[in-house]
Amino acid sequence: MDGDRARPQFAVVLRGYDRHQVDDYVARLLEDLGEAEQRARVAERSAGSDAGRLRQEAEQLLRRSRQHAEDQAEQVLAQARADAERIVASAREDARHARELRVDRADE
Repeated sequence: MDGDRARPQFAVVLRGYDRHQVDDYVARLLEDLGEAEQRARVAERSAGSDAGRLRQEAEQLLRRSRQHAEDQAEQVLAQARADAERIVASAREDARHARELRVDRADE
């Protein structure tokens, strides 16, 4: 029984309920109430702990996701640079080839 709960007192009367039955019933109720409050406190602590753990896991997942996105973006940029260099090189080669053709035709 919780120490800050006062045990109720009932007047003894000629007619009414059996005093021992009432005392026993109230004692069981107070005990059940104390156990329920204890379970509620444990559940609150557990929920707080779970929330903290879940927050940490979410932050870790966010960091990993952000890093993955940055890595993917870097790969896309590297591929785009390589493609651009190939396109420029091909265009230069085409331009060189076109100049050579023009020079050859001019010489004819």
